Amino acid sequence: MVRLIALVLQIKYRTNMKYLSLLLLLILSKFTNGQQVFTKFEKVVMFDDFSCISNRWEQKNNSTDQLIISDEMYTVKRLKDTYFVVSLPEQGQEYANFEVVSSIKLEIDPTNKNSSGGLIIKAQKTGDGALILEFNAKKEYRIGVMANGNMQLLFGSSNGGWIKTKHLKKNGFNEVRIITSGNEFDLYFNTKFVRTFIETTFETGRIGFFANAKSGVVADYVLIRANEAKESETENPEDKTMTELATIFKNKIDQQHATIDQLNQDLNICRSSLSLDTSVISQNKTLKKENSDLLFRVNSLETELEKAKERLSYLESMKADIESNSNGDLILNLTQMLSRENAKNEVLKKENEKLRKDIKELQQRY
Repeated sequence: MVRLIALVLQIKYRTNMKYLSLLLLLILSKFTNGQQVFTKFEKVVMFDDFSCISNRWEQKNNSTDQLIISDEMYTVKRLKDTYFVVSLPEQGQEYANFEVVSSIKLEIDPTNKNSSGGLIIKAQKTGDGALILEFNAKKEYRIGVMANGNMQLLFGSSNGGWIKTKHLKKNGFNEVRIITSGNEFDLYFNTKFVRTFIETTFETGRIGFFANAKSGVVADYVLIRANEAKESETENPEDKTMTELATIFKNKIDQQHATIDQLNQDLNICRSSLSLDTSVISQNKTLKKENSDLLFRVNSLETELEKAKERLSYLESMKADIESNSNGDLILNLTQMLSRENAKNEVLKKENEKLRKDIKELQQRY
């Protein structure tokens, strides 16, 4: 009898420990407080500052969604008050371990105080799964797992899963950075570490932009670094009677598409000025605007200088005519007037030279 009681207690103890271990695993699988991912990804697999329209990102504008590249920005907007919109690059590359950095501004719909949007990562080819990071105008963020059309929040359901952070800005662009290795994810806002979380649902997936219902996001740039990429598998043709010649042509076409995609990718990487420092990207756009303003000023000064030269020529001609009539007072007044005009011309010349020098320095900085 004693042995039976001891056995029952032992089984009960082991069962309790099993449930306790399971509970701890579930808790730890949701988040940790400290920075966990220290992997350095050196290879740039994608960079886009949206300075030109390419076939990488979808372009459409209808009654439900807006996906538009304009003014070196990419806008992803959901116009309806139901569902959401996602934009993923067309290359079809899937990443397991990576670092993604993007500068994103939230567009607030005046009819929706709860507008939100952000990044979608590890998006599945089938379209039925992904991790979603979104933020709102209240300096809050949340992370969810979308699977089979359902969204499960990683950090509980209180306040809709939203978490307050001092590292987000209410207005303007926020730099969002996610770095992951294995099942661990580190999250940063505006270069400040926010938190680490663990998620094991998806091994690989694509990376893009997310906008909730009646919401929009505007991206200034996106940069992805990774050590490896897994190409999405192309489904085999159903027609089993495809001849060998047709297969050869198909392979040639696929190879040509891959070459074009690689050239587009290399072109965008070159536009990043090789260093790919996110601060340089913003500075580059600022310098472009300053250069344009200086060119406009130079053109204005050149026009003023030409007018001044014409007036100087006229005054010199008048001075010559008057000197021939020996009118001393009038000659003196005209001489003083001519001197003032010459002084103005010298000032304009110096300012013009300074602006040209500034433009030359800006061009050298590119």
